[in-house]
Amino acid sequence: MNNRRKFIKQMVLLFGASAMGNWACQPNNKYAHIKGKILTGNNKRGHLLREGKFTKPTQTNYFDVVIVGSGIAALSAARKLQQNNITNFTILELDDTIGGNAINGKNEVSAYPWAAHYLPIPNLDDTELLTFLQEHQIITKIDEKGIPHYNEEYVCAEPEERLFINGYWQDGLIPNIGISSEERKEIDAFFALIKSYKAAIGNDGKPAFTIPNFYSTTDSNCTDLDNISFYDFLKQKGFKTKALFWYLNYCVSDDYGTNLKDASAWSGIHYFAGRKGVSGNTEGDTVLTWPEGNAFLAQKLASTLQAHIQKNKLVYEIIPNQHQVEVNYHCFETNTTKQIIAKKVIVCAPQFVNKRIVKNYPEIENSPFTYSPWMVANLTVNAYTEGTEGQPMSWDNVIFGSNSLGYVNASHQLLQTQKPQQVLTFYLPLNTKQPKEAREEAYEKTYEQWLDIIFEELKQAHPSLINHVTHIDIKIWGHSMIRPTVGLRKHLKNSIFNEGINQNIFFAHSDLSGISIFEEAFFQGNKAASQVIKTLANA
Repeated sequence: MNNRRKFIKQMVLLFGASAMGNWACQPNNKYAHIKGKILTGNNKRGHLLREGKFTKPTQTNYFDVVIVGSGIAALSAARKLQQNNITNFTILELDDTIGGNAINGKNEVSAYPWAAHYLPIPNLDDTELLTFLQEHQIITKIDEKGIPHYNEEYVCAEPEERLFINGYWQDGLIPNIGISSEERKEIDAFFALIKSYKAAIGNDGKPAFTIPNFYSTTDSNCTDLDNISFYDFLKQKGFKTKALFWYLNYCVSDDYGTNLKDASAWSGIHYFAGRKGVSGNTEGDTVLTWPEGNAFLAQKLASTLQAHIQKNKLVYEIIPNQHQVEVNYHCFETNTTKQIIAKKVIVCAPQFVNKRIVKNYPEIENSPFTYSPWMVANLTVNAYTEGTEGQPMSWDNVIFGSNSLGYVNASHQLLQTQKPQQVLTFYLPLNTKQPKEAREEAYEKTYEQWLDIIFEELKQAHPSLINHVTHIDIKIWGHSMIRPTVGLRKHLKNSIFNEGINQNIFFAHSDLSGISIFEEAFFQGNKAASQVIKTLANA
């Protein structure tokens, strides 16, 4: 025993107490059987904008149009240009992959999403989007009534969603099992209210809520809902029960990454009243999804654009002149700085980036553009059929009372009947603190600390899940999506966002719609491209 103590003392002196502590506890590490890591994103590249230490460009090229970014808005804009025979354009992307928030990973089990992972059945009047879906056989036909029919392979398979509540998995996400009659009555009253908003028409003849929301009414009876929080709106309407408030907080966390007290009442109502999808072969409120999530749609948009895409390019300066635009960028592959002289530029970056790179970008007092941080994890799991009562594993699996959004079964749409392994995509919006603080804390956490959080969130429904997980990769999104906070919408009317700068620089990003969903990014890209097409024709 004395020799053992002497040996340990010598080791501590030699390597240091902390190193010895790590060495000693390693065999008992409860996560020793789990492989994985925190994936590093492009945030370090983006942070170079703060330093501003770029050399003078050594090379100049010329294009009719430059598109900055390669998210859904950018790819949609490029598609529109190409369809209108404008081919002398280039796309400059910071990362080594395209898609923005619609990117994916893949392992030997399945592809899986890293962020956006579904598209609801679109509204019938969103004709540009419906056309795109037809182009790629996502819509297989339009029937004699003008109703689209969707590819069964892409319609979310049953069971679609379930909620773990009061020790039981129920079908659907609206709380039902074990709730009180008062809670049930409030839930019914809320959806009756939503029904009225869904059908409402403003005094200008436009729908109170629709997608794209550019076509929504400007009637103050509707727009004034942006001046109060969703939480205050609910209180004013007399709602108060836990089940309803939890569910609605889940909803605004899901689409906006925020919470009831920060989201505007307009955005909270829009979540329900803006969607009016119709399908000839499935329910209008179902979703389209793929193992890789919306990366599927990004790749379809990019299918004819590969020759135009330049990856690993950081645009750090956009200078508008009277008849042209200077675009300066850093090329990471060659560690050189280059310049493009363009007739037109479409900037498809979020506004917190644009204010750093675009000269003459407007000073917005108390800028409302704030962005939600998220943590997303993909768990590879051996066949797991833990015997909890109720609904079997679904595509979307949510736990009542959890801070997380639960998990999506990325393997759900795969055609094989037996799946010895699955990939579960776990979503955690970091919305319990203000974004800056939450973002800083997220970047400081270790891999093991994130695993603690993941299993703590899931253990209520899956107490032994840890024993079945073989691999977990984690991604932190520092600025994943715009937060539709109180008063945001009035700032979106700023002329620069709608008219651009000098008719040469135009903006396209979902944050200019106030909500970060595929349909809005797609719309913004098409709108900006249409402006470019018009101004080029008039030049």
